[in-house]
Amino acid sequence: MFRKMRRFKQQLTDDACAEVLKNGQRGILAVLGDEGYPYTVPLDYVYTDGKLYFHSAAEGHKVDAVRAEPKASFCVLAQREQDADGWSYYFDSVVVFGKVQIIEDEEERLHALRLLGLKYFPDAQMVEDDLRKKNDPTVAALPYGRLRRQVADAGCALVAIYNLMNRLGQPQEFSAIIKDAQRLHMPWLFGLFGTKPHAPARYFREKSIPFFCTNHAEAFKERLADCDAAIICAWNKPRRYGIHFYLICNDNGRLTALNRFANDNQPTAFSPDDVEKGYFITGYIFPKEKKA
Repeated sequence: MFRKMRRFKQQLTDDACAEVLKNGQRGILAVLGDEGYPYTVPLDYVYTDGKLYFHSAAEGHKVDAVRAEPKASFCVLAQREQDADGWSYYFDSVVVFGKVQIIEDEEERLHALRLLGLKYFPDAQMVEDDLRKKNDPTVAALPYGRLRRQVADAGCALVAIYNLMNRLGQPQEFSAIIKDAQRLHMPWLFGLFGTKPHAPARYFREKSIPFFCTNHAEAFKERLADCDAAIICAWNKPRRYGIHFYLICNDNGRLTALNRFANDNQPTAFSPDDVEKGYFITGYIFPKEKKA
């Protein structure tokens, strides 16, 4: 079905390919995108039982492309090694061809999320705690603002703050964050539009959390490299769908976003180029803790 490798002497065995897929940290998914152009995107993934699982938001370029044409390829590179001459680099790579299937079955979806979580999270208990919070309807249904909109519809800023406090080692009960937000008059038009873009600053000041706030996308992007975490507030696409807050984490230069897309709390790869000037509203930068 697929053409053979031209340089067949460099072809890996099936077992070696499986090892590359199992041990790889990230892969590149290639699909047929808008206007017939190839579209590639880096993804966290997990390989098991001959299947590749990766997480995705419910909407976006990737999902639209997969729904229109499920045929795709996925490339994973093993860690490269430098040759003794100091000029050449050698690495193993695997390219997988197949069809992407969106999981609709809830049991299989949770199974895939657990596999992904166990690959990237420190322990199984953290994975189960995260899944429980994601699927707990009592949290999603909590009211916010005087209009008593549900957190699932208007609480993205609160989710970002909740994730930030966990990141900083100062975990807070979600219900306590809601109470503090309402006490500090953070809801926008009584909660109709969620949280005011600059209102979280009140929360950070009260909790004595050092931060830098800017309305300029370029200034925000420049400071991402030296921060521990950041919260961004940006317009959704298209703009008529309102605004969205989410947390960005910096782990030794590797940026990941939490809840970048509504009700999606799995970490996704992030780049400063993802900060779009036309959609950026405001951002909060939280500096790295200074060592004594």
